[in-house]
Amino acid sequence: MPDPVTPDPAPRLETAAARARRILGGRSASGQESSAQEAGVSRLGMPDEQDARAIAAKLRAVAPAATAGAAGRDQDAEAAALGQSLVSRARDAMLRLLNGTADGNIGGGDATALEAVMFARGRPALRIVEARIEPISDQLHPGSGIWRTVIANHEGSMLTTCASTGAVRVRDKISGRGPWVQGTAWVIGGDCVVTNRHVVFPGGGFNHLAQRLPGQPPKAILKKHLDISVDFAFDDTGPSLSFPVAEVLYVAEEGHPLDVAVLRLAANGQAAMPGPLVMMEDVLAVGDIYVVGHPGKLDPSLVPEKVQAVFGSPDERKRVSLGKQMEMDGRYPGDAVYDASSIGGFSGGAVCAIGLPGVGALHYMGDESNGNRGVLTSELLKSPVQGFIRRGR
Repeated sequence: MPDPVTPDPAPRLETAAARARRILGGRSASGQESSAQEAGVSRLGMPDEQDARAIAAKLRAVAPAATAGAAGRDQDAEAAALGQSLVSRARDAMLRLLNGTADGNIGGGDATALEAVMFARGRPALRIVEARIEPISDQLHPGSGIWRTVIANHEGSMLTTCASTGAVRVRDKISGRGPWVQGTAWVIGGDCVVTNRHVVFPGGGFNHLAQRLPGQPPKAILKKHLDISVDFAFDDTGPSLSFPVAEVLYVAEEGHPLDVAVLRLAANGQAAMPGPLVMMEDVLAVGDIYVVGHPGKLDPSLVPEKVQAVFGSPDERKRVSLGKQMEMDGRYPGDAVYDASSIGGFSGGAVCAIGLPGVGALHYMGDESNGNRGVLTSELLKSPVQGFIRRGR
C-alpha cells in the first residue's frame, strides 16, 4: 500500500481529481468521451447550473449566517454567487483534467470545488443524531435521495458499526492543548481496538502518541504527558462513552505494507465497552459501501468557512459517509478503493459493504491517483497482526 505522510485530520483533497473523473464525467474539449462512469450516482456529466443551485440550497439550509454578506446584501444572492463560483471553478478544473492535466497538478481550491460538486451529486457524510443516522434531506444532502432506501433497509447494521467505532481523542497535560481528534478506531475483541499506524505515529514527527521500544519494533510505550482515549459516543447524540488507552499492543514497523496498530483500552468504571466488529475474510465486493469515522476540522486558510458549510462543517464528530467500492487498480491488491467522501479525514475508520455483515477494510488514506483507500480485512487476517486481531490482545 502507499504510505500516508500525514494523519487524516488534515483535509484530504488529493483524491478529488481521480474521483471527479469517475463521478462528473463529460466530454473533453476534443469531443471525446471521458472514462468516467459511476453506477448509482444521481447524475453524470460536467458541473452545471443544477449543481450550482444544489450547492446554494445546501448553504441556505445549513448555514444562513455563513452566507450573509455585508449590510444590504441578500443571503440568497450570496449563496447563489458562491454556488456559481464553485461550479465555475470545478468545470474549469474538469476541462483541464480531461485534456491531460495530471491529477496531482490540480490545486487545493480546484479540489475543494470538485468535492463540492461531487457532494451535490450524492456522496453525503451523515451525522449520528439521537442514536439514528441523520435523515437525508433534499436541501441538506443534494443528490442523495438514492440512499434513502439503503438506509431504511440497513440502518440497524450500520448503527451497530457506528456504536463500536470511536474517536481517538488526545489532550496534552503539560501544554493544556486539546482535546483533539487524531483518528478513528473500532473494537476488534475484548478490550482492544484497531486503528492506523499513522494515527499513533503521524508523519513529520509531530503529535506522536508513543515511542517505540528499542529492539522491539512492533511495541511502543504511550507518552506520559498525553491523555489518550477512545470515545464511542463522540457524535451528535448525547454524553460521551470514553475509555482510556492503556497500551499499544502492536504497531506495524515503518515501511511495513500494512498501516495498522492495535490498542488496549482500560475500563472506565461506568459502562461496558461496545461489542467487537467482525472482520470479513472475503475480499470486499464492488458495490455500495459506507465508512464510519471522525472527520477533522478543516483549516479555514485552506477551505473557507463558507465553503466548509457545503460539506456540513466537519467538526471531528462521527459521520457515516456513503459511496461506491471501485475496481481495484492492481498496484495494491490488498487495498479496497472507494469514492465515499472523506474530506477532513477518516483515518482508522471502518469500511463496510452495505448489506453484508462485518467490516471489509480499515480506512487509511486517499491516493492521489485512484481514490480513497482501506487495507482489506482479509489481508489483516492473513498478516502477522492476525493473532492480535483474532484474540483481541
